[in-house]
Amino acid sequence: MVGIATALAKRQALRVELGLKDSVYVQFGRFIGKAAQFDFGVSYQHKKPVTDRGYRGQADRVADPDRVAVR
Repeated sequence: MVGIATALAKRQALRVELGLKDSVYVQFGRFIGKAAQFDFGVSYQHKKPVTDRGYRGQADRVADPDRVAVR
């Protein structure tokens, strides 16, 4: 990603690369199409596909119901 001090040309190039120059309808259609195929893109932090089994994202932080103590 880019910071606030990044040159305008680089920010515009990133907008084009991410498809943010397209209309909201086109962006939403692209999202729904990819979500239907379980394609959620690449993690910016880990640089791996989000659905990759080796990815340790938010889903790994959710409590495992079999390991939660009942009071």
